[in-house]
Amino acid sequence: MKVASRFCCVYYRGVDHTFSYLRRYLAAALIPVVLVSLGHPLLLLALAPAHCVALVLLFPGALLINFLGLRRYPSRSWRLWPSRSWMAAVLSVVLGWFIGIVFGLGLGPPQFLVGSVGHDLAFMLHILGLQMLASTLALAMVWLQTPEGKWIARSERSAG
Repeated sequence: MKVASRFCCVYYRGVDHTFSYLRRYLAAALIPVVLVSLGHPLLLLALAPAHCVALVLLFPGALLINFLGLRRYPSRSWRLWPSRSWMAAVLSVVLGWFIGIVFGLGLGPPQFLVGSVGHDLAFMLHILGLQMLASTLALAMVWLQTPEGKWIARSERSAG
């Protein structure tokens, strides 16, 4: 019975943390979208729905990272440190734009992807994959950070 209640607790908290992160990601992601589209208003019509589609794609990875974080570090729950979801969202947006510009625009999609689905769809899939990578990295970094601002607590380092 205790195992089942522990699973339900981790499950519901993980889902709650994931939706909290995704709401804040949507709010944080709209700021650069609006800033980029100031010069080209039609970009707002393309980028805003793309970020909403990205929310659906970010959900499974965010849920997995939150489950792992709650399982490994239950004392670092976001209920005790509510700004974690904002930190993860802002870090995810910054990493997403940085990785998207460097690897998406700089290098372009892989040739095997271009050969199998065409250049336009390959570029879109490549950018969405990079956004998923940025989101996962940001969530993992926020879960690794302790409330004191350190990356690994001394007691956890010695416990192995």
